[in-house]
Amino acid sequence: MSSADVVVEGPTALGPPEPRAVQPPELSTTSVRTDRWIATCVDGDCDRQIVTACFSSSVSAWSPEVATLVHDKLDDTARNTAFRARGDGAMAMHGESVEGDTAVRELQGDGRSARTFLAFTRDPDVVHACFTLSISDGEAGRDWVQHTHVHGPVQPAPEPSVSLTALSACIHHPRHTLGGVLAIVVALSVAAIVRRPGRRY
Repeated sequence: MSSADVVVEGPTALGPPEPRAVQPPELSTTSVRTDRWIATCVDGDCDRQIVTACFSSSVSAWSPEVATLVHDKLDDTARNTAFRARGDGAMAMHGESVEGDTAVRELQGDGRSARTFLAFTRDPDVVHACFTLSISDGEAGRDWVQHTHVHGPVQPAPEPSVSLTALSACIHHPRHTLGGVLAIVVALSVAAIVRRPGRRY
């Protein structure tokens, strides 16, 4: 089973990807992989969408501080996806939990809800950043998101191998990437600021 087999799934299968729905961010110039992106319109209405996505990156150093930073950027990516789809991505965090070895956050807003997941596979060490997002004024989409979970060969996070001081130095001197540990942070930062096509800000 490969690391790409780490996926987030809901209680029922989604329909096929909809070309009119929100598209994935462009990450081809980064070392982060888009393992899954499925965006569907609810009953053909693209003002209501459900999105599932997973990104991954190899890492050779890790720490709790890095995990928090990556998860924060992942939350922003989910918010930006909602913004690109409907023009408003405001969602506040409504809780954190751990499901097995996966860190989970709940985000909620007016007509929007999301779950974000941070997980790992080993040999080699890979971090997986996934989210599910509902953009809908009804309860059905929110309920679907709340029952989503990560599936795959998930393992505990690597032992801490980089200090907060080293992380800070890496952020201020990005040439020194600590073995690529910040690649997914940088890529998710890019994904979090992508703007809606055709709009100028």
